[in-house]
Amino acid sequence: MRRGAGVALVALLAGLLVGVAGCSAPRDDRTRAEIEADVQAEIAEVAALFGEIVPGGGAGWYECDPAWDQSGENYYQIAVVQTEYALYEDFIDELWPGLEDDGWTLDQDEIDPKDIGLRRPGVGVRVRFIDPVQERDVVSISTGVGCVRPADY
Repeated sequence: MRRGAGVALVALLAGLLVGVAGCSAPRDDRTRAEIEADVQAEIAEVAALFGEIVPGGGAGWYECDPAWDQSGENYYQIAVVQTEYALYEDFIDELWPGLEDDGWTLDQDEIDPKDIGLRRPGVGVRVRFIDPVQERDVVSISTGVGCVRPADY
């Protein structure tokens, strides 16, 4: 009986350790300020391809979703960019060929073709094109880091 209780206790402790280890977001060696600067640099690089950033975006740190049992934070930024490529078709016809030649890849949302991913080593963003009926000349560019624990968290 005693041996059974000891085995049960060891199993319980091992389960707790596995559970606690699974509840943490991965460690990021960068500080929050460094992560913010890196994300802002990605946004600025892609925004420069399209046009000029205008007021109206947003950024911020958010606690990770407790439903996923992760402790940590994620950082997300959105920029609004004034551009002559606000329509997806204009982007594909005029801007995309040059980007593709420079090593960018594109993935398109199957449900919403106005929502694409642009990637190349070290950079990955989402670009949201406007609906033509809105008659606006802007795109929305967003990126961020998933749930991490910054060095100063």
